[in-house]
Amino acid sequence: MAEDQERQQQALAVLQQQQREQERAQEQALAEQERLRTEEQERLRTEEQERLRTEEQERLRTEEQERLRTEEQERLRTEEQERQQQALATLHQERIQEFRPE
Repeated sequence: MAEDQERQQQALAVLQQQQREQERAQEQALAEQERLRTEEQERLRTEEQERLRTEEQERLRTEEQERLRTEEQERLRTEEQERQQQALATLHQERIQEFRPE
């Protein structure tokens, strides 16, 4: 009878140890899942930040190109106006000379 009780206690002790090991393994697995989830969230956050940074750089580059294009168009327009004014002034001078008695 004492032997049966001792075997039962030993079996119970083995079962309890196995249960503790299983619980520990489950805790470790949950911790690993959480670590992996956290890593994935950080990776996604980093990718999103990089995408936003790239978009902002592209937006700034586009704005700068547009600004330079506008400046160049304005410069060309001003040069053309000055050329036309000079041509008109020259033509006007020539006409005055034509009608001026010598």
